[in-house]
Amino acid sequence: MRRAVGIFALLLIVAAGPAKAQSIAESIRLFATNESLTANGYSSTVVTAEVRDRSGSPIADGTEVRFATTLGTLDTQLATTRSGRARVTFTSAAVPGQAVITATSGHAVRELTIPLLTPGEQPPEAHVRVITVSGRYVAYSSDYRTMMADGDAVIKLGSIQITAGSAQIDLDRTTVRASGDDANAVVTISSGAVTFRGARLWYDWMRRTGAVRLLDNQPPPEAPSTEANTQRPPSPVMGFSGPPFAPSPGVDTTLLPFEFQNLEDTQYWVVCRWAAIFPGQRIHFRSAEILPQGQPLLRLPYHSLSLNPGLDDQYLGIGSMGLTLDIPYYMSLTDRSATSIRLGMNQPEGSFGAIRGGLGLDLRHQLFVGDRGEETIDVSRFTSKDWGLWWRHSRQWSDTTNTNAFVDFVDHRDLFANGSLDWQGRSYGGYLNFSANLPKGFGASYFTDLTLQTHPQPLAHTPLTYSFVSGTFWAAGKAALHEVRQTVQARLALPALSLTKKTTFNASFGAGQVLTGINRGPLADATLSLSHRFSPHMFASANYSFLDRPDLTSGFSRQRIGGMFGLYGARTSFAATISRTLDGRSMVLSGDYSYNITSKLRANVRMTSFRYSSFTFSDLELALAYPIGAREVILYWSKTRHRLQLELGGFSF
Repeated sequence: MRRAVGIFALLLIVAAGPAKAQSIAESIRLFATNESLTANGYSSTVVTAEVRDRSGSPIADGTEVRFATTLGTLDTQLATTRSGRARVTFTSAAVPGQAVITATSGHAVRELTIPLLTPGEQPPEAHVRVITVSGRYVAYSSDYRTMMADGDAVIKLGSIQITAGSAQIDLDRTTVRASGDDANAVVTISSGAVTFRGARLWYDWMRRTGAVRLLDNQPPPEAPSTEANTQRPPSPVMGFSGPPFAPSPGVDTTLLPFEFQNLEDTQYWVVCRWAAIFPGQRIHFRSAEILPQGQPLLRLPYHSLSLNPGLDDQYLGIGSMGLTLDIPYYMSLTDRSATSIRLGMNQPEGSFGAIRGGLGLDLRHQLFVGDRGEETIDVSRFTSKDWGLWWRHSRQWSDTTNTNAFVDFVDHRDLFANGSLDWQGRSYGGYLNFSANLPKGFGASYFTDLTLQTHPQPLAHTPLTYSFVSGTFWAAGKAALHEVRQTVQARLALPALSLTKKTTFNASFGAGQVLTGINRGPLADATLSLSHRFSPHMFASANYSFLDRPDLTSGFSRQRIGGMFGLYGARTSFAATISRTLDGRSMVLSGDYSYNITSKLRANVRMTSFRYSSFTFSDLELALAYPIGAREVILYWSKTRHRLQLELGGFSF
């Protein structure tokens, strides 16, 4: 910690002053309304590129931003900014995969990956969204990413409750270890009406399996009265699964690590009375005390610690643009909400990008609806003349219905809104997407897209399935062409076909007619995808897509091939994507290589290349990163900037 403070002080001394503003784009923040889509050929999401110049100010209106995707389709490949933002609509492909969307403008480039899921598949996520921990002594080891609780420990993982004398929650291994103490030798784990008791407990909340080491002369575990669980297990260790909890003889209990991990050499502790863990995201603490090197440093009534460097968190940094701040004061933190006032100055946009100039205060309130969704409302720069407001909504109402929405009132001048409703019935599913753009001085535009599709049915005795699709599109407003477009389509699909144990093939075909609207006529599409997993840590995929519809202009590419390769090891990772049109000159290529030189020092090489009919762009970034606190010091060189830069990615506590 002292070394980190010393490095930070040195950077403060040698830091250069802020640079003058330029009109060329230096950073892009790329995000989508929906983090994932169903691979059905019609689900869509609005992708937004927020573009800023070197000073961190929004880029001038009318700046061109080019978009490309490796899978699926975009309604346009070239969009212009309004209030610093350019928007396109991305529509999923009809085969599962990873769609990598790239945006480029000026010196800036950014990628966004949107998973395309098999119909009916839920987005990958932890079974437990929130874990609460309480006890007479609760502490978090930042070095080992492990929470411990001693004395009357109570741990809640969704519908699961664990009581014990002592417990450890290992966030990297997604496991809980618990044991009794002298006063209370019994550990319990409960869900609903089922309770298991023992001397020690081990539970994995991702795999939903666990085991209890039974007490001497312990009666049978409390579980529903069935022949399987009313008899005493022959082993002193009983495996179980769930919830719903039930004894599971298939769980291998011979090598389970019941013993606690030794945390004595921890260099950074956070001690508190109560904590709420959001796995992979953040930890909320009440009555927190920060102890670097075991020495008291700071006491806070509320404290939030990020578990992901990409998430917003309190930090103090220094870089080529001067001092940066993003420090929240939390007025309330619970397992369901967070309210904060955030002090920001020269806040960075992206990992190596530019920063937003000036000092401002934001008021932010977040609601966490268990494992079903999240609501965030933010009043940005509320003390300034250019204050703004945004609201983000994501909610899984049931297993078959979910909604997403985003409303952005930029500088309380320009209003943008979009949202979607996705539901599945017994015989068909539906998707409703809407958006409204009301930029001041440009005229309003409104769009609605409703799609209904029957569930795929087997075609005779073949592996093919068929379905029917109906689409209704409506556009209105001064800045839009008024149109009501109706389409009908029939689809054939070949679900994942295993060619070998490691190779799968997918295909989808569609044909139909545009019945009403400005451009009428036939439409057709096809997508072929081949993927192969060489090992658990190395895979590759290739795809071909064809799209033809009446509204496509002569300059729009109808055929495209793409590919992706990934290799992930203990010290090395490499990922590359390529997309090229067959009836044009457009091509997008990107690659990222990372190597852990030591346990602390990381080297990174990133290459991007774009080629369009009237535009080319390429860049190469070399970086060295070293962790300080919860962030990184990054020394990097970029070919387009022709200079070395030093960034302290953040000093957090």
